[in-house]
Amino acid sequence: MTIENADRLLCAAIEGQVPAWPGPGEAGECRRFIERLDYHGMAPLLDRALADSVNRDSWPPAIREHCHQSVRAQALAEMAHRRELSRVLDAFDGAGIKPLLLKGTPIAYTHYESPVLRQRGDTDLLVPLSAKVEAEAVLSGLGFVRYPGVTGEFISYQSLWTRTDDLGVTHLDMRKTKQIV
Repeated sequence: MTIENADRLLCAAIEGQVPAWPGPGEAGECRRFIERLDYHGMAPLLDRALADSVNRDSWPPAIREHCHQSVRAQALAEMAHRRELSRVLDAFDGAGIKPLLLKGTPIAYTHYESPVLRQRGDTDLLVPLSAKVEAEAVLSGLGFVRYPGVTGEFISYQSLWTRTDDLGVTHLDMRKTKQIV
């Protein structure tokens, strides 16, 4: 299966027009499709689309099982992520810092049936430049560690923070950046 064919099949499935699987579903073909599926982070979405499809049984068992496993893993990750994000937002609120959530995380909660369907690896938070020192203190106080990186007024206002929680889940990239005015 070519990348283009895999992408076309994924697009059709996500648009709610799940086609029958094209072909015998050989192991190599399934592996290539799964690689593309994971590249796009769409296994939970495909699992959801297949659940309601009359063509579900035509899809190879390896792909369906991969989707099921991805949903379970993403559900666990989402529970841990939500818990950690709530901790961060509560601490910011307690410090009087009002961050703006950007991109993946707010989209997962506002545009998807379930946030589990929107895979993501980070949370982007925008805080006022005037709250930078206090935001760093809050993150540090919560156990986050800042990744070393180049900083400076004309280089980057962004910083990367990470923490491994008591469940062993590593939360990457709780970012804070300069407020855009």
